[in-house]
Amino acid sequence: MENYQRLIWADVLRIVSIFAVILIHSAAPFLVRYNQLDESTWWIGNVYDSLSRWCVPVFIMVSGSLVLGKSEDSFLWFFTQRLRKVLVPLLIWSGIYLGWETYSDGHALEWTNLFPRVFVKPVYYHLWFLYVILGLYVLVPVLRLGLNHFSTRATWLIVGLWVALSFVPPAVAYFAAIDLWQVNLNNWTGIAKSTIALSGYFVLGFLLQDVRLTPRYTVLACALFLIGFGVTAWGTYRLTLQHQGEFQGIFYEYFSFNVLLMSATVFLVTKSLAAGTYGGITRKERILQEMSADVLGIYLIHAMVLEALRDGMLGWQFEPLQVHAALGIPLFAALIFFLSFSAIWVLRRIPLVRPIAP
Repeated sequence: MENYQRLIWADVLRIVSIFAVILIHSAAPFLVRYNQLDESTWWIGNVYDSLSRWCVPVFIMVSGSLVLGKSEDSFLWFFTQRLRKVLVPLLIWSGIYLGWETYSDGHALEWTNLFPRVFVKPVYYHLWFLYVILGLYVLVPVLRLGLNHFSTRATWLIVGLWVALSFVPPAVAYFAAIDLWQVNLNNWTGIAKSTIALSGYFVLGFLLQDVRLTPRYTVLACALFLIGFGVTAWGTYRLTLQHQGEFQGIFYEYFSFNVLLMSATVFLVTKSLAAGTYGGITRKERILQEMSADVLGIYLIHAMVLEALRDGMLGWQFEPLQVHAALGIPLFAALIFFLSFSAIWVLRRIPLVRPIAP
């Protein structure tokens, strides 16, 4: 592993973000079963999911803070490096998940479907994120040009407009029962809309990279996080009730003011509490560095591990409702994280399959 100085906060945020993603996917099945579960159990799933909605925005903010300031990189060099790190794993894991889907469904494997499917929609539900990341990388030269051209004040005004727009979809859904967002991440239109909407987080991460909170403002930020969490959980509950128990996730959307509030506060508080750099010298530093390096691989493999664990494909079965949901959901997520990290750690040390574990 490299021995140069790394930002503590950036690596910490990557790791907690991927765990939050896994926590969301562990809690998600509860949310669509409002009419099958008792309300307290449904609420447990809602609480865990609501607490974790900042995961994808924060990951994008970290990327924006590290990428948009590097104006010395030529676009060709930048995009070539990013293509290697994102597009190649996307193609490989699309093939893996096509095989996994075929195996799970018991159908014959047709490799001729791979490339048509990859260019039409994500092969598996979580792979949408890599399409969005590729889209954000395409926008990097435009965003860099804008950041160099506009003053900091003007950039903040543009971001402020983006923040103001984030209030609209959840507010209209709550008060008028109309879903203005309606993003389908299984098609290019939905992915394009998400890329444009999430690009605001990319810029926001860059703008907040040098902000340090005092202890007083750290407490205030934590209070704002709780407000965002409360709006997310309560808004989701009320809308789901209004639709006779059919899950309504507009307050879960990453482009909503409540999730934006949680994301910005998590980013700022972590940056302030975990400021500084490290060189990967001590055992703890090496573990932190290794986990951070494995985050994309963990993201790619975790859906498969989740299903294998849930369906008993590993020789033993576990799913959150085998114990009390309050314990079962985080325990399930922790097991998935550990197994995914272990698998990627091994794969990264096998030269022939290293591209599978970016």
